[in-house]
Amino acid sequence: MAHIADTEAVALSTTTQHGSPQLDNYAAPQHLRAVAHLYGITAPDLKNARVLVLGCESGINLIPFASAWQGASVIGIDIDADAISRGQHCISSAGIGNLELYCLQLNELLASLPGEQDYIILQGIFTLLDNPTRESLLAYCRQHLSPDGIIAIKWPTYPGAKTSETLRDAMLLHSSLATTQQEITASARAVATWLELGMSKQNLQRLSLAPLIDEVNQNSDSELALKYLSGLNEANYLVDFNAMVERNGLAYVGDAHPWTEIADFYGSDVAQLHKTICPVANKVVQQQYLDFATNRAERFSLLAAASRQGEILAAPDKQKLKELNWAGNFQRLFGDKNGPENAHFTPQGDLLRTEDELTLQALDLLGDAWPLSLSFEQLVFHTTKPESDDANHADRMLNVLYSLFRKGSESLLYCFGACPYSLSENNTLKPLSGLVEMNHPEIVSPLGFNLWYQSIPLDLAEYQLLSSDPRCINPETLPLLDALRRKGMMTGSPRAWQKLMQAVIGLQDPNNIIAYVNSLMLFTHYGMETRFQITNAALVSDIARKKHPGYSSFPALDSRIEKRASQLLNQGRYNEACDYLATLAQEQTNNPHLLHRLAQVYFKLSCYDDALRTFALAFSLESSSWAMYYDYTLLLGKLRHYWYAEKLSRYCLRFNHRPTMIWLQLSELYQEDKNYKLAEVCIRKALEVEPSNSNALSSMATLLSSQSKIVDAVSWMRKACESAPAEFTYFTNYLFGLSHSPDITPECFFSEHQKYGRMASRWAKQQNVTFSHHNEKDPARKLRVGFVSGDFGNHPVTNFIRPMWDALDQDKFALYAWQTSPLNDVMTLQLKRTATAWSDAKSISNIELAKEIHAAEIDILIDLSGHTDHNRLPAFALKPAPVSMSFIGYPGTTGLSEMDYVIVHNKLAQPGLLEKQFTEELIYMPFSKQFEPVDNAPDIKPLPALSNGYFTYASFNRPSKLNDVVLETWAKILTAQPDARLLIGFMLGSDLIAEINNKMLGWGVLPQQLIFRERTQLSTYLDMHNEVDLLLDCFPYTGGTTTNYALWMGVPTLTLAGETLVSRQGVANMCQFGLDEFVVNSIDEYVEKALAFSKDLKMLDDLRATMRVRIESMGDSTISPAWYLEQTLRKAWEIYCETGGAEGFVVPEN
Repeated sequence: MAHIADTEAVALSTTTQHGSPQLDNYAAPQHLRAVAHLYGITAPDLKNARVLVLGCESGINLIPFASAWQGASVIGIDIDADAISRGQHCISSAGIGNLELYCLQLNELLASLPGEQDYIILQGIFTLLDNPTRESLLAYCRQHLSPDGIIAIKWPTYPGAKTSETLRDAMLLHSSLATTQQEITASARAVATWLELGMSKQNLQRLSLAPLIDEVNQNSDSELALKYLSGLNEANYLVDFNAMVERNGLAYVGDAHPWTEIADFYGSDVAQLHKTICPVANKVVQQQYLDFATNRAERFSLLAAASRQGEILAAPDKQKLKELNWAGNFQRLFGDKNGPENAHFTPQGDLLRTEDELTLQALDLLGDAWPLSLSFEQLVFHTTKPESDDANHADRMLNVLYSLFRKGSESLLYCFGACPYSLSENNTLKPLSGLVEMNHPEIVSPLGFNLWYQSIPLDLAEYQLLSSDPRCINPETLPLLDALRRKGMMTGSPRAWQKLMQAVIGLQDPNNIIAYVNSLMLFTHYGMETRFQITNAALVSDIARKKHPGYSSFPALDSRIEKRASQLLNQGRYNEACDYLATLAQEQTNNPHLLHRLAQVYFKLSCYDDALRTFALAFSLESSSWAMYYDYTLLLGKLRHYWYAEKLSRYCLRFNHRPTMIWLQLSELYQEDKNYKLAEVCIRKALEVEPSNSNALSSMATLLSSQSKIVDAVSWMRKACESAPAEFTYFTNYLFGLSHSPDITPECFFSEHQKYGRMASRWAKQQNVTFSHHNEKDPARKLRVGFVSGDFGNHPVTNFIRPMWDALDQDKFALYAWQTSPLNDVMTLQLKRTATAWSDAKSISNIELAKEIHAAEIDILIDLSGHTDHNRLPAFALKPAPVSMSFIGYPGTTGLSEMDYVIVHNKLAQPGLLEKQFTEELIYMPFSKQFEPVDNAPDIKPLPALSNGYFTYASFNRPSKLNDVVLETWAKILTAQPDARLLIGFMLGSDLIAEINNKMLGWGVLPQQLIFRERTQLSTYLDMHNEVDLLLDCFPYTGGTTTNYALWMGVPTLTLAGETLVSRQGVANMCQFGLDEFVVNSIDEYVEKALAFSKDLKMLDDLRATMRVRIESMGDSTISPAWYLEQTLRKAWEIYCETGGAEGFVVPEN
């Protein structure tokens, strides 16, 4: 006791030497209560807790607790009068009324009567004791401890403390001749510096001394004196300390750093050997062995009354983690391409990396809810995957928490019972109690803190906002408010946080709101997850629906407005509908349902940025509408914010499993990730809700098609058409699917297209829109040629059309283009530059498009899509131009009687072979340059078979072309040639690879003969051709783009000539370049030719070496790449001028 009295003149600092106040979360009562619970001890509730802290210094570490739990009473005691005086002044200025500080020497303390206390914490100078003094202090604490109370005491521990004794002895030796306190301190620091610089690498204590020396460099002079020069800091082995505890009527509970009492924390080897050496079921003995194994130097022990010994568990109970609430300010790291990485930033600026998906979800969730905490049940609920029946999900979440807990991260926070943020009932955010006062600019050492005991600086701008009015939300204060939230420096009810998120979303740049919507949803539903779930009652009962918390408090959209908007949309007057709603929205600025309807129209028109902006305004007013969240989630998918779309899709489905559009969205996201099994699960979930949902039926068809299950896909496409008989898109998909079917006859294929044509004609007549054409019938005049496509850009259609587009004689032909998709890239811009006029048609209806075309007085209108995505064939059914043609995009008839012509390659078939399969007249047109070569394509290398010693076949066609007939044919080739290889590219995931692999093995192919490659970037794909000797074409849907790419890389394609245009594309590609020998007429000939070519390596190698010259010579001929198209257009116009109709013809080849 005398030793402590001698040091009373030494001031203890509450800051580091850098002046930043430090807070110790592990000494906070809310942390100690949570830890005690893990050891089986229930400590008193914090709301009215009585807390005594011995060694409080200036009391800074008590302020967050006193601020958070204003019903509690806190007493801090220290021997440093100056520190206590500073603390009292600070507390008084901050208006914290439940915290009292006293300056008492030890003898005064032991004589004091503070009354019964629930939490007694010994830290600071009261940890630097000799054993007799420590025991006296423990007896005092036991005397004043409430029956359920907890004592927490720090103390130096053997064997690790022996290292600090080595350092102490060196300091005492070197300072033995010093005569003043200043000289003693200087000598001690000199020794620390000497050891830091001069320790031998062979010194066995080098590693354990290094952190102690770093600590000395951070310690104030008074801390240095007390720890090393006063002889007070006496260490013990745990077993001896426990004996002292038990002598004073106390029981050892555990450690405030509970993970340090788990052997796994130190590694699997330590854990395994610990079990071997210490089989005794004695808590203290087990920990003593662990101290030896880890050379532990300090403990922060929790003690309880001896009467509670039977409640204490041997180790932290993993199951009790489920009874804690969890928090953490984790923020996902996003890479350069705006995609999430498997890492999170912590408040300390560290990166927490993991490959475990559920751990990433949990950290995302804690970050979204910050600064509120989440219960285990909330964590489980908000990370459940609705598409998966995972009965073990709660157990897996517990394992995630236990794994994070064991790591001892200071960023992972927890408490037993609700955290102070979650308990707030203020519906307006306000600064933490005392925070503003403790950060006044005149304060020398301001304290920035939050209620999780994190010490965080508050900058001047943040201080000024908090000290004025944090409810002042405008674009200038948004960054400050976001920072204050992240720092946890404001408190309010979940409703208050919800309102902040709404304000932030309403004022942000729309592109920045996406990261906030998840938090908005969490705060809106916080603590009411069960109530917000959509029940059957809420769906069928109007009374139940209105009582549901998700029922909007705003009046529903006026039925007259909805009727008028729907009427305009149904009439194809999209722009009018949009203008009508936008005008109303400007007048009724506080109507979220009107904004929602406007956003829906923007979405329909593919005006996704406008839709996002409008949703932001709607959310700023209303955050309870599930319908808005559903539509917003779909928008995220269109904007390619796939990660956020996936998060919100699952969020919505946890509350309501019925929205089919969200199931389908989640399926698309899984397909994007090449997870086709779960993609199918999601579609089937949608069909469980609505068995006849046409979108779901069509989605199933698309999914099966991408997995090479075209026969099944066609069946689902047919169901979609039956479910929505007036929907053109489903019929188009069905026809495109039929073109891949090996079972369809040419007659049936044509008949189905005719059905589409009749459907389009009926629709056109119902629109009451007719066009009369007064275009001047002068066969020699300059013609206005219009092109309609969704593929103007980096797309194969552009590769085919661009040579002609760029070369078209603009003195004779004016180019007009209508882009019907959102595609807009560098290639799009190049096409725009040579167009006479360019129109973005993605947002207009077929009727509006037809009107635009007619208004532009187009003479010849060309469709470049056919029955593929973004086609506008219904607009052609309205006949907006005198002459119409279909070209390039689709290898077949459109089925439209209103379409005059289809342009086909003159090498594709002899006139008369295909005419019965078309409603249009056919134009057989030569090509001088049919495909735009790739810039910077890889060089062609010699035939690989010459050096490999084996022959390599390949296919790079998309999987929807790979039917079983094709695969079995390839198997015949490989089984006849066991040393050959087959490289199959464009694979969409491991499931598809496994399925094709198994089929091929079933037909006798050897495993080593098969090589699979997933879809990749263009340059890599092109370079793969240098591994290939011969391409094998698919049938009936033969290659187009892939065949041309292969030719440019010197590789010919063996192709089977069929009876339809789609099955003869390969014929045109091969014959175009004089490669007729690669065209066969039967499957048997296909197999025979493949085997024969594999023996003629010289021919293939010679062909490879000369192919580009052959292709380039055609492109460099004196004939313009557009010459034949110009002849075609002129001839078709001449026929129109002469007859008013259309007649098929052959363009002579020059």
